[in-house]
Amino acid sequence: MSNYEICDLIISSVAASSTFLAVIWVLFKETLLARWRAPLLQRHIRMDMPYITKNFNKYYYHLGVSNDGKSTALNCRGYIDAIYEYKEAAYERINNFIAIPISWAREDTLSTFIEPGQEKLLDLGIVDEVVDISKRQHFFKILFKGYSDTSCLYSGKYRMDIMVYSENAKRLAVSLYLNWSGVWKKQYSEMLKTLIISN
Repeated sequence: MSNYEICDLIISSVAASSTFLAVIWVLFKETLLARWRAPLLQRHIRMDMPYITKNFNKYYYHLGVSNDGKSTALNCRGYIDAIYEYKEAAYERINNFIAIPISWAREDTLSTFIEPGQEKLLDLGIVDEVVDISKRQHFFKILFKGYSDTSCLYSGKYRMDIMVYSENAKRLAVSLYLNWSGVWKKQYSEMLKTLIISN
């Protein structure tokens, strides 16, 4: 094959590739741009503020949800999908618990928009100095909208599965692990040792 034929072959191949890529771009332009611009939800949980706050003698626990994408996440809603209790070396699902919606902190609403680079907090639960007289211990009260047979968690280990849905973002699935001694402490630093949340 002569040099001329080789050059002609290369030019033809480049032209064919360019044409193919141009067709692909025309066909999938909107889809590709939508994915590139799409919001991206991420979870955040740490054992400090603002994820754990204290107001008088009440401790509030939150899950942070941020948008690391390039456009606004629309109509974001959070749900506690399931709760598991650690028994006999395994987590067992609490059968009488059904999925329930949870509110966005400081907004008291079930749906919110999250702008790019912004983080918002979902209400998880609250612990205060009130004692359940029947069990003689403090409890973690789950903050949710609606009704559930399971609304309080007593001392033990739990797994809480949370789903965050958005109109235009991929679903965010989060599993949180709660290690709860059932003891309320007045000092913030001490309370961080009695109820530990991790993922």
